[in-house]
Amino acid sequence: MVKITVFVGSIREGRSGRKVADWVARGMQARGHEVHVIDPLEHEDMRLLDHMYKSVANPSEDFQALQRTVAESDGYVAVTPEYNHSFSGAIKNALDVFLEEYAFKCFGIVTYSAGSMGGIRAAEALRGVTAELGAPAIPTSLAISKVGSVFDDEGDLLDENYEKRLAKFLDELEWFVAALAAKRQQGTPY
Repeated sequence: MVKITVFVGSIREGRSGRKVADWVARGMQARGHEVHVIDPLEHEDMRLLDHMYKSVANPSEDFQALQRTVAESDGYVAVTPEYNHSFSGAIKNALDVFLEEYAFKCFGIVTYSAGSMGGIRAAEALRGVTAELGAPAIPTSLAISKVGSVFDDEGDLLDENYEKRLAKFLDELEWFVAALAAKRQQGTPY
């Protein structure tokens, strides 16, 4: 069992991001993993970044709990829509709250869009960000095209083809999480 934090990367009204994040979380939980979904709409300290966690003199209890969750996680999943050929400002804001907590771990990237591309440009743009955070993205990303027809209003999957794609994505994420955990036990460069 590993601990994974899933970041929701949209705060817009009518967003699909929470449905996508919960679906990914259920997939990981079905494999026996401990999963935490961090939704910026549920945490006031994450709504607009005007400081990093490490610079807050007296963080709220909620903010402290978020920091512990991120620090104790073995890996991460960023779920973001594609806005104007890139990732959302909400995912960038959410990820930038922390830094050292990500060191020598990895990210899986899940993107979605209303169009046929599924957010692949957002995934490519986000790879550089996760690498700079010290947690590079796994090679496979999971892109969900025409997201409005993939999930129903309750967040249940309508297109079963995505189950195979999620399984491949999670297989790879688990491999990288385990490989990096083994190396961290041997020590890190800094």
